[in-house]
Amino acid sequence: MFDSKVMEKFHVVNLISINQNDESFFIGKVEANWIKNIFTVSPAEYSISNLNIDYSIEDMEIEEQIDRLKKSKASDGYQRMEVISRVNEIADYISTKQEYHIIPNSIIFALSAELLLKKEDINMYLNEKTYSFFLFQDINDSFLFIPKILTESSDYKPIFVIDGNHRMMGIKKYVNKYNVKSFEIVGTFLINRDKVDQAEIFKTVNYKIKKVNKSYYYQIMGEFEEGQNEYIYLHYLARLLNEVEKSPLYCRIKMLGKSYDSINKQTISQAFFVEHMYEWLFMEKTKLNIPQDNRVRRIPVLRYFYMSDNEKVSTRLIVRYFVAIRKMFNEHYSSKGIEWDSEGNILLKSIGIGAFIEIFPIIYISIMYEKHWLENQEHFENIKSNDFISYLKVIFEQMDLLQVIEREYSQGSGKGFIMKFAGLLSDKVISSIPNYDEAEEKYVAWFREQMIK
Repeated sequence: MFDSKVMEKFHVVNLISINQNDESFFIGKVEANWIKNIFTVSPAEYSISNLNIDYSIEDMEIEEQIDRLKKSKASDGYQRMEVISRVNEIADYISTKQEYHIIPNSIIFALSAELLLKKEDINMYLNEKTYSFFLFQDINDSFLFIPKILTESSDYKPIFVIDGNHRMMGIKKYVNKYNVKSFEIVGTFLINRDKVDQAEIFKTVNYKIKKVNKSYYYQIMGEFEEGQNEYIYLHYLARLLNEVEKSPLYCRIKMLGKSYDSINKQTISQAFFVEHMYEWLFMEKTKLNIPQDNRVRRIPVLRYFYMSDNEKVSTRLIVRYFVAIRKMFNEHYSSKGIEWDSEGNILLKSIGIGAFIEIFPIIYISIMYEKHWLENQEHFENIKSNDFISYLKVIFEQMDLLQVIEREYSQGSGKGFIMKFAGLLSDKVISSIPNYDEAEEKYVAWFREQMIK
């Protein structure tokens, strides 16, 4: 099909064009030796920005800091990090050469290629030293041309593995170790797709089709997806709380679901924070009827601000709320040699953070009721940390939280344990508030009216 000069210059991959839902891609077989030195897995990594502010965190310019975070992406990659043991396991699996020790499923590759109008146009590049891929496609045929000079080098890696990074690394190790001359790989080729498209496909394949670490999912959505939704907003809220040095949750959130510094201070995962905030404070459809023996209501009090394009208010309220919790903790535990950032503060684990997120609506509604702002909530930005403290103090004054968690909730950190602990906290708060049921009823009526508009 191609003359000897073309075959001397290029590896030629015969592709089949596939069209699904008006989206095109290609499938084909490619020799491992042709691409083993020119692929990369573009792993998702997290580097903390360490946002310094010279003023009180309560007065932080929310929009300015969020813009800084968006301009300094936490990661340009989207893949999972390489696990050496898994790579070795795959290489060993192939090398045994027992019956059916094959890798029949497709590896998804992304690359850029120059388009050829005619197959013969490839001849124009026979006398050039080119490092570019070329793609020809018509109704009958599709070909990918890979320069042989490129496959001999390991410095330039223009192929991204979207799915199958461990399989690809295992194949490479097997081929190199045993000097294998031919090992064909089934490949799906996404050609001339940008990083956003690649990340979206990775997210779909690795989360919606097969489950992976949810923190990766929220990281990819937040960093690569265009537009705005609740999860993107909560991703940046997590980054803000994790990266502003004066934040009560500074360096406490496991972005990507893993620890990332030598101090190993992280106590809650990115997925836990995002999902718990959404479920209790931002959810679109909410169960308001909770059994009477558990006073914690699912009232998404911050959804109103999100739907009103006023996310800076909800962000400021969350920041001030956690500042208030930190103040109360230090006030009650500093004399015992335990500070908020101490290793012994188990309130910073999911049991504590989750429970305080769950009781936020009770405290918020109580503040609005006390200040007569329930029906005209134009003053919500005036809620300060001291307003939260006036309702949190009953919790810290009436029980030793660390001792209670250690004694009654140390055996688990699932949703049931968190809700039970939150119920204990909410009972303390509600018992100190006259007419709380009336306040909640008025707020829910206002909320429903606003959200129906």
